[in-house]
Amino acid sequence: MACDTGAKAIEETKVSNEENKKNIEKKEEKMSSSLVLRKVPEFKMDAYDAKTGHYTEVSSEDYKGKWHVVCFYPADFTFVCPTEIAAMNAKYDEFQELGVEILAVSTDTKFSHKRFVETEPLLKDLKLTIGADGTGEVSRAFGVMIE
Repeated sequence: MACDTGAKAIEETKVSNEENKKNIEKKEEKMSSSLVLRKVPEFKMDAYDAKTGHYTEVSSEDYKGKWHVVCFYPADFTFVCPTEIAAMNAKYDEFQELGVEILAVSTDTKFSHKRFVETEPLLKDLKLTIGADGTGEVSRAFGVMIE
């Protein structure tokens, strides 16, 4: 998302349902790995804030005007995901010093996120907020859902 650094957000283009279906079919070839300088899709979802240990709600409005990283992972309790989340958490303080927020997102529930953080040794001292995209709507909006 563009901030007050003079960078301009790239306007999104509207895509018809038919074009969207074709894009989904080519998802492996066209999967976006970066949305730098693109407007963030509007979203609102439940979340687990590991820093406070409380459930919360996050939305695109919370990140408006801020640099942020939204990292998606497939599911809690899988063998790769805690290493990816732990790697982001290891750099959390550096990101904060730069004024960058981090939001991790998976399609699990906020309750699953809490239990995952409580039981996974690699996530000890986690500071990230983990969004609960139970419907997959947010993941689809960002173009990262592999159906």
